[in-house]
Amino acid sequence: MLLASGTLGTSVVPALGQYKFTTSAGPSGGSKIDEDINGSKDVLSEVSSSGGVSSCNLLKGTVKTSIADPSGNYTQCYGVDDSDEVVGFYVPTSNQNTLVGFTYANGTYTDFLAKGSDAAEGGTQLNAISANGKIIAGTYSNSAGYSIAFTLKGTKQTDLAVSGADYLVATGVNNAGDVTVQSFDVNNNILANYLIEGSKVTTIAYPGAPKTTVHAINDNGKVVGNFTNSSGIEEGFTYEVKTGTYSAMIDDTKESETILIGINDSGVIAGGAVTSAGALIGLLAMPSK
Repeated sequence: MLLASGTLGTSVVPALGQYKFTTSAGPSGGSKIDEDINGSKDVLSEVSSSGGVSSCNLLKGTVKTSIADPSGNYTQCYGVDDSDEVVGFYVPTSNQNTLVGFTYANGTYTDFLAKGSDAAEGGTQLNAISANGKIIAGTYSNSAGYSIAFTLKGTKQTDLAVSGADYLVATGVNNAGDVTVQSFDVNNNILANYLIEGSKVTTIAYPGAPKTTVHAINDNGKVVGNFTNSSGIEEGFTYEVKTGTYSAMIDDTKESETILIGINDSGVIAGGAVTSAGALIGLLAMPSK
């Protein structure tokens, strides 16, 4: 088992003026959230209609591609690499109680079930892909009902572990194989967040926040995620692994909540925002320097 070796950093600096934010709404009465962005600034989004029907869109310039696995009635996309390969999962029409991971590239869907995955306990989901497309990170449920985080390099699956954590979800991975991971309890409450670098496991926790959620890491060692402030509002943050510095993201679009999910190697961040009216909209944050 891997052992957590401490908490990453305690220094906090404001991010006011460091980013230019743009937002984009979903369909009328529906919602949108930007899940990831690659090096070409192609954006992967989840869009839901007013009736709750969810689909994935990959926007490459002005060309939009809809992604919906033909074997499922619900598709969720989480990551896109620099060649526009997408990873995610779907709920198969033949079994509504499990998940099947998939990759999508050039119109072709390829299913993936992790070794040790148990369909009756939840199946497999693919949650992130490195910028060069060589490493995929995901999670599967085993026969004991535990959530196991893993990485996939070609056909080699490597399960990840943190001492004392039974429910782990991998959320991000970079070209070096560094993985961001969330830990949950049996009731699906988030307990902790980790950065796994080889055999080194460290805890990420926004200083003073009652709750932190980590989503992604890029090749420059910048992590993005969210923390809950003292008023119970979700705010975004970045974390620099090299300097141990957290930066609270100040959203200049004045939305009520900010959610940061994906980041490319240029530091462009994808995510979402909750408006004062309660609508979920897409959000991109472009470094202003």
